[in-house]
Amino acid sequence: MNTIDFDVFYKQFSNRRIKEMSFYFTFEIVDVEHYIGYNKRKGKPFWVGFCDFPDGCAFDTPDQLVLADIFRGKSLKEWWPEIRIYDIDGLSCQDWLASLAK
Repeated sequence: MNTIDFDVFYKQFSNRRIKEMSFYFTFEIVDVEHYIGYNKRKGKPFWVGFCDFPDGCAFDTPDQLVLADIFRGKSLKEWWPEIRIYDIDGLSCQDWLASLAK
């Protein structure tokens, strides 16, 4: 399993329980690893790596991040059905979901 329900993801991300997630889009021909994360030490703590902006970008809130049109002109939320997750905080989706139950 390499996908999770958007609402589960968003609840955990907005509660700062995801520090970093790497993922790809199913339609990408070449393996491209995208990143999002949270770092409380940054001025804008919610960040994105490898998007429509060459140096990535950062946001004040998780809402701004998931709704910004920064992945081929669409938002993370819009693309969610096409997203496959490599890892969340270094864990597979299955292991990460299991860790929530602990």
